[in-house]
Amino acid sequence: MTPETSAAPPVAGDCWNHIGVWGADEPRCPRLAAVIHCRNCPVFAEAGRVFFRHQPPAEYLKDWHGVLAVPDAKQTATDVSLMVFRLAGEWFALPTENVREVAAAGPVHSLPHRAGPLMRGLTFIHGELLLCADLHLLLEPEGERLAGDGRRLVVEQHGEYWCCIVDAVAGLEHCAAAALQPPPVTARAAAASCLRGVYTRADGTVIGCLDAAALFVALRKALP
Repeated sequence: MTPETSAAPPVAGDCWNHIGVWGADEPRCPRLAAVIHCRNCPVFAEAGRVFFRHQPPAEYLKDWHGVLAVPDAKQTATDVSLMVFRLAGEWFALPTENVREVAAAGPVHSLPHRAGPLMRGLTFIHGELLLCADLHLLLEPEGERLAGDGRRLVVEQHGEYWCCIVDAVAGLEHCAAAALQPPPVTARAAAASCLRGVYTRADGTVIGCLDAAALFVALRKALP
């Protein structure tokens, strides 16, 4: 609930709600033929100026201070924001701050005598060429690759950009930092070297949270 405010001072009617674009009354305002939309009308603009010149109640800032001081029960400062994606039969995640874009599948242009098993070549994202790596070959997930074209994750750290091929993207999730557990000792060496930890969803799905710094080290090693 937001703090209550005193009534704003009267303005020159609220014609926009009656004969303007938000109203249903007829006839329509004759000004619309020239201004097209009420937002372009000087009457509407003046009403906005009058509203914002109105002084708030004496207790307004104090009331809002009390509202904003209440912690958000859905998220705390210790939560980790993650972009979750799928590789074959497993789920992984990267910190949201390291994911710049999720793009549809697109062509990858190989580099003769330059591409290694992990680095697929170059791909275009909004007209910009980015190095493209296949995370399947880095993390070696169990299970078969999913059918379909997959997705491309544009990841970034300290101004360095890569495009990574994944099967599917689930979207953003928040995980309590305390919920991250060390990678299991049975984890494959390839994946374990890039994992910050793992966490388990309420539905039992285990998600491997990647360490961005370790991932970029592995990607650089893929350069021939």
